[in-house]
Amino acid sequence: MSNTARVIGLLAVGGLAACGDSTGVADIPNIDGNWTYNLTFSGGGMECTYDPSAVSISQTGSTFTGRIEIPDATCTFQGGAPYSLGDWGADIVNGTVNAAGAVTFDWGSSDTVHHVGTVSASAMSGSASGNDGSSSFAGTWTATR
Repeated sequence: MSNTARVIGLLAVGGLAACGDSTGVADIPNIDGNWTYNLTFSGGGMECTYDPSAVSISQTGSTFTGRIEIPDATCTFQGGAPYSLGDWGADIVNGTVNAAGAVTFDWGSSDTVHHVGTVSASAMSGSASGNDGSSSFAGTWTATR
């Protein structure tokens, strides 16, 4: 093998090493920090819209946890008069995000709400679903920062 071929081979190997490994860890979006969250859902004759809520996320690699603080949600049941759910909060658990921007997480309350979506720059959005013990519900969510 010529010296030129050896140099080219070493440069190629060194260049690949500098690009990182095949796990894509370097490409995972950074969602750590504070977000403003919105949710609307319906099911079991009920429709709810959540006021803009504060979400804090603590991310480590491809996993995250956090907390959501909801100031209020307005719901109607079977077309009746709107009523307020009041303020409350829940832990965010089972959070994952990958290099493709797919994000999933749950609220860790007694009424778990499963979220599936995507993240792009300073926005996330997707679908939410859950079951309160007597009925199932589904809706959409967004988060911005």
